[in-house]
Amino acid sequence: MQRRPNIRLIIASATLLVLLTTTTTPISFAGQSRAGTSNSCQGPTNDVIVMALQDPDNQPSYAFVIKNRAEQPIVVFSIGDGAKPELHVAPFAVPSRIVAPMHWRGAHVFLEGSEFMHWVWSADSADGALAPGEFVSGFNVVLPPSRQAAERTLYSDGTKVQPIKMDELPFRVYFSNGTCAWGHITLVAAEKH
Repeated sequence: MQRRPNIRLIIASATLLVLLTTTTTPISFAGQSRAGTSNSCQGPTNDVIVMALQDPDNQPSYAFVIKNRAEQPIVVFSIGDGAKPELHVAPFAVPSRIVAPMHWRGAHVFLEGSEFMHWVWSADSADGALAPGEFVSGFNVVLPPSRQAAERTLYSDGTKVQPIKMDELPFRVYFSNGTCAWGHITLVAAEKH
């Protein structure tokens, strides 16, 4: 049986693309006045913009759009790692499905010996890399629902289990020249239909 695409999500993604193509001033976030490094990654950066849209009809589903304003092509994009890993391993954080745009592939990666994970997309080849000045959509994550009871438990590091808050998660990109940068995701609200 063939699945029909979610038209609302497609329209919302197109809206994000319009926002990205009509925005001429850099988007800045609180706390970005000083640049820093993390494992040789510059950040937070304004050279790459990552916007997330939560599907209003399917709450644990997100679509991401990336705009590359850097000078190098992006070959890898990940969510959950910025200045430090921030996406805890939890049943509701392990995607039931990761979708990638054409010429990219996606996966979730558990960090060895850690309670953290990342969602990672990589270009299949240099031809699929996100060129400077370009944007791409089609990065999607479908998550299982978060259980209310989970919020009364603790992660192995002693912090309280919380539902994923996309606007609090960092992203990291790797460029074709081997450098990387990190920043913060912008969550764009979608209207429920």
